Amino acid sequence: TKDNKAMIAQRYLAGESTTVLARNFNISRSATRAILLVRKIACRPRRHFVKTRSWDATAFALLTPESAYWIGFLVADGYVSPQNNRRKFIQLILAKKDANQIVAFQRFIKSTHKRIKNTDGMGHPRSGVQITSPQLHQDLWNWGCVYGCQNRVPIPVLARNIHFWRGAIDGDGSLFITKENEPRISLCGYKPLLEKFTDFLQSYNFKAYPLNRHGRIWTVNVSGKPSGKLA
Repeated sequence: TKDNKAMIAQRYLAGESTTVLARNFNISRSATRAILLVRKIACRPRRHFVKTRSWDATAFALLTPESAYWIGFLVADGYVSPQNNRRKFIQLILAKKDANQIVAFQRFIKSTHKRIKNTDGMGHPRSGVQITSPQLHQDLWNWGCVYGCQNRVPIPVLARNIHFWRGAIDGDGSLFITKENEPRISLCGYKPLLEKFTDFLQSYNFKAYPLNRHGRIWTVNVSGKPSGKLA
């Protein structure tokens, strides 16, 4: 109708895209563009409609308690693309029940990215976020959060940081109470990372049990009151 065509022109001039207008008025994009051309309204190039996403590219530039925590979490449970990839991105995908961690992570890096929603190999729902940012990518590599979990070893200043280990434990560890009513923390991962964790525990006189191996994955347990400091 004439009213619809006038509305399409008005909304396009206000900033809406031909794709959105076509969907809202149940017509094709080419029909939408034709309506605009009849009214001598020049169509904007498609790149004009690329959605902008914002984030704090400097989130990992400096070491703070919060950035150390999230570096630890990403070391345990995140993905960082290889250095030779053209696209430098980081990714964090967790089980749907842990979606609050995704919200907290996005809040930390001030990310407005749309949430990823998919399922794992067993069909369990997951939630996550992927951010393309050369600076975030490089800063994480500088801290030791590199491509491939088996290659991740924190640099010395992080290896001595309790907030880093809190993040790692939240990412790939667990907290439980023993029969003796003592808190116990367990951290899983590859041997190089857990050896650094053991060194950290010894430097603080924490009670740690020897490393246990389960295939390629190792586990270290911490028990007693000191473990509460890591929770």
